[in-house]
Parts: sequence; structure tokens; C-alpha cells
Amino acid sequence: MDKKNTLIGILFLVAAFALIPVMNWNQQRQPPPAGPAPSSDSPPPVGPESTPPQISQGPEQFGQGPEALVEPSTEIAETDAAPESLYYLENDLIEVVFTNHGGGIKKVAMKAYEADKDSDFPFLFNHYGAQPMLGVSVNRSRFDSSFSKTYQSDREIHFERLESNGLLVRKKFWINTNPEEEELYSIRHAVDFVNTTSNSLLLSNYKLHLGRLEPALLGGGTFLGGFLNVGYYEDGDEEFIASSKFIRSDGFLGFGGNRNPPPYLTENSRFSWASLKNQFFTAILTPDEQGIGVTVTPRSLDFRNEKGEPVVALEGDAHFELSGLGPNERVSRGMEFYVGPKEIFRLQKMDRNQEKVMQFGWFGAISKVLLLGMKVIHQFIPNWGVAIILITISLKILFWPLTQISARSAKKMQKIQGPMKEMQERYKDDPKRRNEEMMKLYRKHKVNPLGGCLPMLIQIPIFIGFFYMLRTSSELRFAEFLWIADLSQPEKLFSWGINLPLMGQYFNLLPILMGVTMFYQMRMTPTAASAQQQAIFKFMPVMMVVMLYNFSSGLCLYWTVQNLMTILQQTITNRRKDPEEIAQDRKAKSGAIRQDNPLIRKKSKRKSKRT
Repeated sequence: MDKKNTLIGILFLVAAFALIPVMNWNQQRQPPPAGPAPSSDSPPPVGPESTPPQISQGPEQFGQGPEALVEPSTEIAETDAAPESLYYLENDLIEVVFTNHGGGIKKVAMKAYEADKDSDFPFLFNHYGAQPMLGVSVNRSRFDSSFSKTYQSDREIHFERLESNGLLVRKKFWINTNPEEEELYSIRHAVDFVNTTSNSLLLSNYKLHLGRLEPALLGGGTFLGGFLNVGYYEDGDEEFIASSKFIRSDGFLGFGGNRNPPPYLTENSRFSWASLKNQFFTAILTPDEQGIGVTVTPRSLDFRNEKGEPVVALEGDAHFELSGLGPNERVSRGMEFYVGPKEIFRLQKMDRNQEKVMQFGWFGAISKVLLLGMKVIHQFIPNWGVAIILITISLKILFWPLTQISARSAKKMQKIQGPMKEMQERYKDDPKRRNEEMMKLYRKHKVNPLGGCLPMLIQIPIFIGFFYMLRTSSELRFAEFLWIADLSQPEKLFSWGINLPLMGQYFNLLPILMGVTMFYQMRMTPTAASAQQQAIFKFMPVMMVVMLYNFSSGLCLYWTVQNLMTILQQTITNRRKDPEEIAQDRKAKSGAIRQDNPLIRKKSKRKSKRT
């Protein structure tokens, strides 16, 4: 019962986290025409390509427009013929590329994060985007309508556009430059809607574009589909719309299929913030006033991953109220736009629970503690693999007294394996009598068959906390350890040359080491299960290897070290005698000395004299 409950619990939880995303990500849709994959070493330039345009010394005056059209236009405006002009603002962490097409953000370059391993170029948010981030759409107009730049300074830039109906749209952006007082990944944005006419304008709300984001692993990573999503936070609850909802799938053995994926999804929500994210990076729009909904649209990129599957990116739009404007009325809206890495302690400093984008799950507090401990270790030993090993050893030492209960229970169970097998054979046709005799055997030897339940209640939350923390923290991106090139991905030591079922295209060593240590640990932990159940248990390490084979190597490293520490604890426990064994040895030695020692003279009993 000890090992049975533990393994079944672990198997159920791991299967829930592993198999469901896999079956949702099994792409069966008709792929677009294949194209060459982009070169990670040559993204579009991130700096000025020529001498920047002359910066004006202050905001230009906004002119008055023609008389307004009372009824809003129902047609999408034609693309303006004005050529695109780019403008740049930067601080220590980001360089923001603005465009007059939409008066928004074309791209954000993250200076501290490279586009690909050993690349000379930074990671670009909205790299494959056709529309600018924070581009505005009013009355279903385009996000990339041409704006005019009216002002620019070292940390501020302004745009404006006058619509044909007399609606003047002003857009202003500020970047932060003081790292001690401001979040450098955050961009402040304000948008003004001004009715320049003497008539009322009827408007049908407006939308702001969040950008387009591709999966973090363009080369594959089939189970990572849930990381690429658009989310929002409403009334204390966060919701995320994953990219797997838009990909056709037949499911796993017919279950969990998605045979008619929608072309887009719109959620009506009074959200406090809306996000677009993948495994490591996120854009979070936090308006001063609540939004009213989000729209998610899938976009197939023009190249495929290493499995020949189309790469699907996501776009997100945030919806806001703007019912109308009276004559000469002005409405202003402000917001914060965070574009940066998914760093939990950075996001925690924001004021509306934006750290929920990490999706740490039920045991988020444990994930935070584990990550904090790893970051402390990393300050002294700058290697994330060593940090994982040391935090695992520290946790094992911390909970050693509690897990010792399971180790002692396993030791006692090992001693009664012979009588148990004999009893199972003797009463194999009488289950009721067999159970009664087994309980007598447990009581006689003071064995608790449920002795491993408490340690399981501790280990399962820690495992889940590690699972969520290691899979999505940007700190582990491209982190090396020994032969492992990236702890956030499988090892991929070499390619099989073919795509094997369940295992994929690459050979990964750590999951196999994990399975070997798990098998050896099971051999050291006897169970009272039947022969059929024991056969299933012996197959469990193989099942776990298959399920975790394509998980991050950081998670497999944690579990392998955990298994080794458990084996060490069980070995020490088996060699160390329990107090009962010590008392029995003393008693046996004491009796042997009195009986066999020739130096002890035996006194004969005197017979009483009769008078």
C-alpha cells in the first residue's frame, strides 16, 4: 500500500499534466505552403538604419477637421499610401521601435535576451507581426492607418491622425529610464479621442492590438502548446485561451479531439489586464479603466518546424468602451504596457496580480519559494543546473525526518516479505481470510502499510511546484549544465533520423537515467501488492520515461536527483538498526553471556536443611 499509493498518485498527476497538452497539440490541420525557416542570426535590424528624422522641440498644434459624419463608417478604411517611418526610444533593457503605420510599436528588442542561443541579435517581441502593438481601431478601422509624428524626446513620442469624420486620435508613449524607481520593461501609453466638430459622433467602441507572438520553440516542442496564449484577469480570476484551441486534432485514442477549431475567439470580460505570452515572454496591457473583452486570432507563419508541422502564432486584441463623443468633446484613456520576460518577482511588483501570467497553478506559493531559493543559490554559484541539484538536496534534508517514516516502513515491509508471500499463496482462494492474516502480520511486526502517505503528500506538491516553475521561468532559457545545452528544453543529444512514436526525433539521456533510478528505488521499496499489481509497478518506470521524455531537462534533473537522494536515505535506513533491533540484540547478547561464558561461575541452589 505504501508504494502503491505513492506511485499511483504521481502517475495520475504527471499523466494529467503531460498527456492532455500532448493530445491537444497533435496537429492535423491542412498546412500552408512550406517556406524556409527564418534565420535566427539575421533578424530585421533593431537600430536606426539611417540618420533619424529631425526631432521637433515640442508638441505640434492639432488642427481642426471638417464637419463630422453623424453615422459611423461601416467599411474598413483603405491602407494609407504614406511610406513607413520608424522611430526609436530605448533604456538599459529594451529598445522600442515605433512606426507611423498605426502610430504604435512595431517591435520591442530585449537587450538582455538573445534571439537564439549564441546569437548576436536580441529577442524581438512582435517579430512576425503585421500590425503594430497598441495600434488602435475605431469603428472597425485598420490598426495600421497612417499617423503623423508630432513630438519626440529622449523618452517620449507623440502621434496623431485625423479621420474623415472629424475624429482626432492622439497617441502618446513614454518609456522608463530610472531602474531604481521605475520598471524598465513597462511603457506608458495614453490615447485621446477628440471630436473636432460641432456635431455628435457615434462610435462603436475601440480596440488596441496586443501584437503577434510565436511559440518559444520554433523547432517543435509538441507539449508546449498551452504556453502560447492570450489571457485576461477579471474579478480575481485569470483565464487563458491557448493556441491549441485553434488547431485541429483527433485527440488521444479519440478523447480530447478538436475537430472543428474556430477561426477566432472573442471573450466578453471586464478585465483588469490582458496578456499575450509564450513560454518565456509576455506583453501585459493594464488599462487605468477596465476593458470589455479580448479577441484571439491564430496566424500560420510561412515556415514549418522540424517535424514538418506549420508554426501557428497568436494575435490578441483588447476591447474598450467608447460609445460616442459630443461636440468638441475629448476622452482620454491611459494604460501601462509591460513587454518583457516572465520573471515572477518583477511581475509581483505590479499592482493587479499580473504575476498570474506565470500560470504556476495550485501550488504557486511553492513554485515561488523554489525559484527564490534557486536564485539565491545562483548568486553564489552561477549555474542553474547546480542550483536545481542543491535546492533538491536542501529540500530532501529539510524533509528528511518526515520521509524517514516511509523509509522505515519500507524496511519493515522488506522483513516480512517471506511470510507475506507464504500467506498469499496459502489463502489465495480466500481473499477475506488472507486480508485478516495480513493485518495480523502487520500488527505483529508493527508495520504500517500506509506509512508512505505523509511523505507523498509532501513530495507531490513540491514536484508540481517544480513542474510549473521550471517549464516557464525565463531564467532557465538557454541555461547550460554539463552536456545539457538548455535546461528549459529536452537535451536532444543526437537525432534518431526518424520521428519515433511518443519519443520524437531526438535521444534524451536524463529521462532514461531518471527511469533507471526510479526502477532501483522501487526494488528497495517492497509492497504488499499482488503479483499482477507488482508487474504493473515494474512497468511504471518505463511509462514515466515515455511521459517525461520530451519534458524540460531541468525537471528530469530534479527528479533524478530526488530519486538518488531517496535511494541514499533508504540505504542508510536499511543499514542502521532500529531501537527495537538494538534492544533485541542486547537481550540476545545478554542471554548468551550468561549461558555460555566459562568465566561466570554458576552457583548451585542450596537445599534447605530439615530440622
